[in-house]
Amino acid sequence: MRECTIEELPNTQITLVKKFFGKFTGTAPHTGDVVETKVYFVDMEGDFVPAAEISESRFFTHFDCVNEKLSDATRKIADELKKNGYL
Repeated sequence: MRECTIEELPNTQITLVKKFFGKFTGTAPHTGDVVETKVYFVDMEGDFVPAAEISESRFFTHFDCVNEKLSDATRKIADELKKNGYL
């Protein structure tokens, strides 16, 4: 696979796609639009420095998610990751 970058994390590169985890639909918090998010497990290189409209990036546990303000789709993804033993 060719290396690619992520829009919101321009200082990173995906070096290997390991597994497709799932497709999640939710409502965008700022516009109310319905968005579809595809989640993959990947190997990445680089610095996790957010860009564009993203103000922060960090790693967290499912316990941390309970008190965080997450978008609809992100909440669904976190719940599914927890259900499958990844968080």
